[in-house]
Amino acid sequence: MKRFALALVTLVVCAGAQAASDEVEMNLVTSQGVGQSIGTVKITETDKGLEFAPDLKALPPGEHGFHVHAKGVVSQR
Repeated sequence: MKRFALALVTLVVCAGAQAASDEVEMNLVTSQGVGQSIGTVKITETDKGLEFAPDLKALPPGEHGFHVHAKGVVSQR
């Protein structure tokens, strides 16, 4: 019975050790301001750092990029 209990505790602990992740909605931003939703970016914490997996739609042709703020404040100084 002790082995079963130990196995059960081990299973529960391992199940809780999944990588943390979040999905963030992305919006088109132009000089006119924030526009329509263009999809999401899934952010997953891995042993090597954060992994970003974009799922974006309806982007105009050309190169695109994004950046990440350390804090959720983007006001101008």
